[in-house]
Amino acid sequence: MAARLLNRQWPNRLVTPRFALPSVSTDAYPRADRQEPTTAQLRGVVNSPMWRWLFEAYRLLGIHVEIVDQQVDLVTPSSSASAALRSAVAANRGDAQFLTREGPVAALRGMRGSCTPIVVDRTVVGAVLVAADESSAVEDPQLARVGAALTKAVAGQLSNATPDRGDGLHRISALYQLLHAGVAIGSETAVLHTFAEALSIWEDIEVFVYRAGLDGRYRLEVTLPGSDVSAVPQILDDLVDPDRPAVSRLSADKTARVHVRVGRDERPAHLVTTGGSWLIAMRSTRNAADTNLSELYFAALAHALHAAVTVEASRLTWTVMQQFVGDGSSSQAAARAVAEVSSVLQADGQFVVIDRDGGTFMAAGTPATSTPERSAIVDGATLRASIDAPAPFTATLEMRAAPGRVFTARDVMLFESVRDTFDMWLPTVLRQAPAGRERRGRVDSFDDVIDRYARDAYAAGDAASFILIGGRDASIAPQVMQRWIKRLRPELRPTDLAGRLRTGEIGILLLQTPSDGAQVAAQRLARLFDATTTADEPAVRVGVASQFDTVITAAALIAHARRQTVGDATFSG
Repeated sequence: MAARLLNRQWPNRLVTPRFALPSVSTDAYPRADRQEPTTAQLRGVVNSPMWRWLFEAYRLLGIHVEIVDQQVDLVTPSSSASAALRSAVAANRGDAQFLTREGPVAALRGMRGSCTPIVVDRTVVGAVLVAADESSAVEDPQLARVGAALTKAVAGQLSNATPDRGDGLHRISALYQLLHAGVAIGSETAVLHTFAEALSIWEDIEVFVYRAGLDGRYRLEVTLPGSDVSAVPQILDDLVDPDRPAVSRLSADKTARVHVRVGRDERPAHLVTTGGSWLIAMRSTRNAADTNLSELYFAALAHALHAAVTVEASRLTWTVMQQFVGDGSSSQAAARAVAEVSSVLQADGQFVVIDRDGGTFMAAGTPATSTPERSAIVDGATLRASIDAPAPFTATLEMRAAPGRVFTARDVMLFESVRDTFDMWLPTVLRQAPAGRERRGRVDSFDDVIDRYARDAYAAGDAASFILIGGRDASIAPQVMQRWIKRLRPELRPTDLAGRLRTGEIGILLLQTPSDGAQVAAQRLARLFDATTTADEPAVRVGVASQFDTVITAAALIAHARRQTVGDATFSG
């Protein structure tokens, strides 16, 4: 098995509040000449793809990172740190003693930090600077650990002309790529399973993952098959602050409360991500010295969890939007949308629109057994919010957790994204309210949806564009059209509406998208079909049209897009 990942031996002197610098003897570490290749190598290492995600991961965790060379010149990408940290570095640029003296950084205000020299072959070639806002819950020892881990990784790459693919940083990079298989499907559970499998294989560590509910309790959520779940608590109470915005390792007293009781325990890690708080409890099956897992493992995990819930929210938003533009009445569309959300949140859901007389104008989902409530609420059992509706209507979307389940921050994020989608859809439906009850049975085609949205966009002064996809010289069979729609879905934004027109062609409505943005989108789709069309499929025609100064009907948009292929498709009346 490869050597232990970034074995951490954190010197106490690196715990430096308010950016106090560690004392390093210039005799022990002679400075490298400015012209030595280590400067170019340092820039090459820090700007490699392997490092870019690290800076983003730590930024999401509230930790800013900068790396400087021998002359205190920045070598990290411009987006990696805060303006305050960059200003502090700039104030010391060219100061030959900056890397080797102990003292505060003059220009650093409102932040705490740690500085660790990068030493290769007894030569100081630069330094890693890490900092967090004064108000952040990130602690000084954690900043020192992050700096030490990154410094060791940089020095390791600089000292090896041909880095070993089994070294610490390459292992972390490999883990990051593995985790993003779960990100691609928008699954935090898949990400956590991959993380647990990696630690099991690479470090002989068994992982037990707890998730915080909105009630503040941590429940066991992810284990690998075969794990002895009887050896760990199923629920943990008041363990850590759910709002703590950092990756941290639990203190000794709190570690004792998560005792796994089998083998030797590692200190549990606490993560806070977009989807909520997590506790990673671990036990080692080795009898050797402490594993000392690198902070980079948990930075990679936190970054992947952030991304996974964001992808899941986008996909759920897109799915709900598609229910609104499908066949059937508005009530049927709402019912499909509520069913989708209920399935994802493992809840009973209801959507209700009330008219001026207090009667139910529209209802979808499962009604509550008790007296219906209308006030907004967010707790472990219920998520309820008002939906924007023009007077005299009021509307409410509600989700009730299934028995035994407690909502989490991830559920709140998904619920809020769906609420925003309902907010976009409902006003258009209710503008037809005068004849609404008589028209409930009417089935709208996607052509009608385009017409309504195009007119509403004009009334609101918003630009809206339209893309038409069809056969260049022949009609398209339904099964071919289904394949095309499947290819299109990953390319669409959550707010893009796609559907089949009465003609059998595919229409895509781009809300709040002017002509130049529509051109870019159409060209991207044209390239997609050029690259993926098979021999048994007809040539694809991609047309585009945009509305500007006059009211444009769906029929006019469709007709113009059919005539105007990608290139200079603009329609103004």
